[in-house]
Amino acid sequence: MIACELPADQLETVLTERGGSPDSELAVGMAVDPRSGTAFLAMASGHTAVVALSAFRPSGTATPDFASPELDDWGHTIRFGEYEASTDFALGQAATVLEPASEWCGGACCDRAGEHNGFGSDGPLLFVCPRHCPCHD
Repeated sequence: MIACELPADQLETVLTERGGSPDSELAVGMAVDPRSGTAFLAMASGHTAVVALSAFRPSGTATPDFASPELDDWGHTIRFGEYEASTDFALGQAATVLEPASEWCGGACCDRAGEHNGFGSDGPLLFVCPRHCPCHD
């Protein structure tokens, strides 16, 4: 897994001035997993979007280099080497948008509490609990 985040000055601006609202669609972090063919975008709102790498197709002379992920332009731009895509495009291609874990009970509710399905801006995103307790929803 290869991870990146916004440059520090941009990250501070996004989180204090532009992000943090439920409708904020600015990427603050990204993890790329070439084995599963997915990118996980951590949004300023706390949500995580899961996007198939196949959504980022070569255009013109630029081919995505998934070993070189970057975020820029205050969360509006995703780069894979010389290849660029907008965060809006990636969100439109997202297979799943995961909600942040709301409350954490310490995992007492079920035996799979330690499993997760990705990472968000506030840490691991836990699987959906079969008992639908608030710590996994």
